[in-house]
Amino acid sequence: MSNDKITLTDRDVRLTFPNPGHAERLVAGVATAAHAVAQAYRAGARQIWVDIVDGGRLSPQAVDDVRRAGADAALHFVVDHEARLKRAADNGPITAAAVLEATGKASDGLASRLFNRPVSRRISAALLRFPGVRPWHATILVGLVGAAMVLSLLFGGYGGLVAGGLLFQTASLLDGVDGEIARATYRSSPRGALLDTTVDMAINIGFFAAVTVSLTNLYGHNQALAGGTAIVLVATGLSIMALLARRLGKPGDFNFLKRFYQERFPTGLAAKITETLVVVTSRDFFALAFAVVILLGWGQIILFALAGFAVLWLFLVLCAVRPILRDSTSMGTIGSGLAVDDATRLA
Repeated sequence: MSNDKITLTDRDVRLTFPNPGHAERLVAGVATAAHAVAQAYRAGARQIWVDIVDGGRLSPQAVDDVRRAGADAALHFVVDHEARLKRAADNGPITAAAVLEATGKASDGLASRLFNRPVSRRISAALLRFPGVRPWHATILVGLVGAAMVLSLLFGGYGGLVAGGLLFQTASLLDGVDGEIARATYRSSPRGALLDTTVDMAINIGFFAAVTVSLTNLYGHNQALAGGTAIVLVATGLSIMALLARRLGKPGDFNFLKRFYQERFPTGLAAKITETLVVVTSRDFFALAFAVVILLGWGQIILFALAGFAVLWLFLVLCAVRPILRDSTSMGTIGSGLAVDDATRLA
């Protein structure tokens, strides 16, 4: 936004563009003016004026982008040029890379931070070159990858096992794209979060069931016992998580478990232990780990490892039930902080 100005007071912002063309220039599929509004909103502004110096008007699409980005801020498209000004801030040029960089999440797991997120941002940037792309398009793509994964595991023999492992990791990687697009274009919504979580759960359960069939066919019935145990444990945990999420008023959003442990054990040895447990039971971690294990030819240990992960995860869920229910009846501090989590747990 080299020729544009952002002028701030304590909670008021005036965004100045020389003409509509500058304001409407698409960055990551959204008008530059919308990104400027979002930056101002994140900085604390709640009264935002959009000033087109040459007197031109924004297109309806650009106005729609600006209103989404402004959330609950008061937006004005007629600027009082005599507004009281206390300080000025130059936020620098708005680029697609910078917009997508801001879509990262503190809740990202280890594999997401080191591998998945850098790749998914590049994919999101490529998709956002097409103005019609919406978050649900990416969610559907993840679902199709998951369906291909299940078919590969069920009918592909050893080659299908390898393909299924790689497709599971691919689904985990692509799972970040819909959230990135939603946040970059200011289209996050409870309905989108619920769709994303539903697809994630279906893929996870599909992987557990299909890889159990595949490994049983390849390595014998002891694999079925390990896989069946994992599926029962995961189904139990999912049911508890769904009930807790509904109790907290955020059905379909399972990020509260990680948030609970971060708030319960912020420092010390307990924090390190719970953080490690959360990392190793996150989908981004075990999807990448299982893909590597399969490629190394050690597929027969997957279901036993999966059962172990399921035990740890269910343990974390059960330990959190009573405190979460107790807290939800008081100040609701955990429920109020719920957010969509790209690094979905075993759920």
